[in-house]
Amino acid sequence: MNYSNSNLRLPGRKRGKDDTTVLGIESDKRGTHLRLRKASASKPRIFQALLAGTLLIICAATHGQMVIQDATGLFTPSFRSTGIADANATTWFGWQGNLDADPFDNNGFDGATNNELIDNPAVLLGAGGRDGSLVQVGTADILAGSNNVFAGDPLSNSLEAHLTLQIPTNGTVGGGFTTIILQGTGSITGSGATAFPIPGVIAGVSATFISGVNAAGLLQWWARYEVPGNADSYTVDIHLPAGANVNPVSIRQLVADTQWSNTGYAQDTVVVPEPSTAALCLGLSLVGCLRRRRA
Repeated sequence: MNYSNSNLRLPGRKRGKDDTTVLGIESDKRGTHLRLRKASASKPRIFQALLAGTLLIICAATHGQMVIQDATGLFTPSFRSTGIADANATTWFGWQGNLDADPFDNNGFDGATNNELIDNPAVLLGAGGRDGSLVQVGTADILAGSNNVFAGDPLSNSLEAHLTLQIPTNGTVGGGFTTIILQGTGSITGSGATAFPIPGVIAGVSATFISGVNAAGLLQWWARYEVPGNADSYTVDIHLPAGANVNPVSIRQLVADTQWSNTGYAQDTVVVPEPSTAALCLGLSLVGCLRRRRA
């Protein structure tokens, strides 16, 4: 069986009493796991340095700053120009309802007309510039009395709906690399299966989609697109799914960020560590401490 592992491979030698046992990370078709190996005690500090480096890389990758479980609100991408809107080949804008309101206020609906999201309310986030728009598609009344999106009926049955987001860019039309990041938060609205908005493709590119429950107890999601070239603006469909025993989709906030570059895509990423990965990092950290104490 072939292994790809993080252990240092030393020249072959007869193992003896000077050998020591080290812990390494190995991957094969069964997955990633720990494995004990014999190694020369004459190089313990090299092994410890490599193991420590591996721990730092793995844990940094899964416990970086942009982790949904640790968040209390939406993230600010590293490239966002917050002082001057649409500066440095970037744009950002957003929409939000009443963040303090319960989505069921006023029986869950405003009781007025349909298509409530067509420029009503207008874009509330951002500092001006090339703001985009959020437009409801269809006739279902999905704007709650709290001004939050609530794709459900008074009995908390989920409704299928679609929103269209028009996203302007501030790059050089034609070449380069365009990064588009969409984010949103919402309330947990029932006891059924959790439903998140589903962003569609942008210029034929599907999103890398990450979602979870954040530290404030809200649903939070992140969609990242890497679009070759650049257009003056992009359109994306946001599907609010429905089904039996599915919670109505809730949106409290929705924000779009774009960056254009002639050298590459933005580096911003978001993770939702799986429990097994978090436990692995903790276990490896403890093992690293034990190895250092024995040295």
